[in-house]
Amino acid sequence: MLAPGLRLAMIRLARESRGREFARRALRGLAGFVGALKVKYQDIEVGLDFDPEPGLADNGDPELDLQALLESVGEACASAGTGLAMFVDELQYVPEGDLAALIVALHRTAQRQLPVTLVGAGLPQLRGRMGRAKSYAERLFDFPEVGPLPPEAATVAITKPAADLSVEFQFMRRIMPGSGWELR
Repeated sequence: MLAPGLRLAMIRLARESRGREFARRALRGLAGFVGALKVKYQDIEVGLDFDPEPGLADNGDPELDLQALLESVGEACASAGTGLAMFVDELQYVPEGDLAALIVALHRTAQRQLPVTLVGAGLPQLRGRMGRAKSYAERLFDFPEVGPLPPEAATVAITKPAADLSVEFQFMRRIMPGSGWELR
């Protein structure tokens, strides 16, 4: 799931003069990672145009390979003076073994102070699933709960972006159950 986005990020970094060699190494690591795991994404087999670097993220153990891969990605980002944020929705559906590998890899990049992070969204059971995958996960990550916006904030969230595009809304609200709607 991460391979296509990591590939794109590292190709962009490889075009820059700063960090070029680290980014190319990360791409070789990604090629080894993808090759070792035979990655398919939505019925498409993911491949890379780079030859793998032997011994880098290619042994077939997802925990070790993803850790090595994200370390090489982090080194590329650090050498280029940038960072990488991965955004993953519906994280609660990631299989526990893959979740464990991701936790281990992110823990290692944090220990090495590499500029790689994950912003994930998921249902409330995600915290427990991550804790079962790796017991230290609940201490490693923040799990803010996001709930519904208060009515005033919801109105602003809809009207402000619309107003920036010269669009206006007319809101209707129910004034009494069963009595219909009132235009506001």
